[in-house]
Amino acid sequence: METFLIVWLDANINKTKDNEDTYKALRTSVNYLKTFDNLQEGETYIRSIQREKIILIVSGGYGRAIVPRIHDLVQVNCIYVYCVDKAYNEAWSKDYSKIRSVITKRKQLIDEITEDQKLRNIIEDIVPMSILNRTAVAKETTAKNISKEMGSILWFQLLVDVLLRMTHTEDAKIE
Repeated sequence: METFLIVWLDANINKTKDNEDTYKALRTSVNYLKTFDNLQEGETYIRSIQREKIILIVSGGYGRAIVPRIHDLVQVNCIYVYCVDKAYNEAWSKDYSKIRSVITKRKQLIDEITEDQKLRNIIEDIVPMSILNRTAVAKETTAKNISKEMGSILWFQLLVDVLLRMTHTEDAKIE
């Protein structure tokens, strides 16, 4: 199970009312939010993360400086550029696939992060699992990866769903 945390890099993180309100709103929808107003400290922290996945919120100015250096790190899952000049920041950010979006409005930032977090939780719930099966004779444990059979399971569920939704008439039985 992967743990996601939000890292927010912005020189004005603690200096504007908008950033303060954004911080409060984000705290209601995510478990862990770490802020940095110093670019080097933020980068050092990002590089120190080993097991968790990072959702990075970065200002336009800091983004231009740090994204090229951290974009390919495994721990960086996605990046949101939260800025004032959307057109300018979209121009440089288009070369980086982990940049989810360039955002200028607080509500949009919060909505996108919250929605993406819901999707991550759903995906995490359907991640392939392992089932342990004990054989009575050999008394040995084997693991079987369900991901190979996930397609068959989904098709079976779809078939059952279609059969349940069909109209039950005499003609349907004949067909």
